Amino acid sequence: MARYRRTVVEERTREGQRLRKVLEDGGIKLDSVASDALGVSGRAMIEALIGGQRDPAVLADLARGTLRRKIPDLTVALAGRFADHHAVLCRARADSFAGTSSTVSPTDTPVTPSPTSSTTPAASYPR
Repeated sequence: MARYRRTVVEERTREGQRLRKVLEDGGIKLDSVASDALGVSGRAMIEALIGGQRDPAVLADLARGTLRRKIPDLTVALAGRFADHHAVLCRARADSFAGTSSTVSPTDTPVTPSPTSSTTPAASYPR
């Protein structure tokens, strides 16, 4: 289970990097301002970009928590040349990132043996 979880976490990391690369290609420098570009605020801004919102001030206003203190910097970072084809690529990457994130959650729970199973594997072998 641990190896599978590690593989899924690595895939989620790769998808996050691919999403950041598409944003960089569109001139969106969200990573330079937000410590977690794929956090709650970052995902809200990415969803707005995918939805067609291109106004940096409106996008920066979606910031939550401590990121609200950086709205002037966000406005500059979100002023890019993000086009419709970037939105299509971001949608694909965001969906894939969300899918791998939801796969990681079930692997966080520890595996507990069933009450009917034996504690020694050799006891279950036929003689």
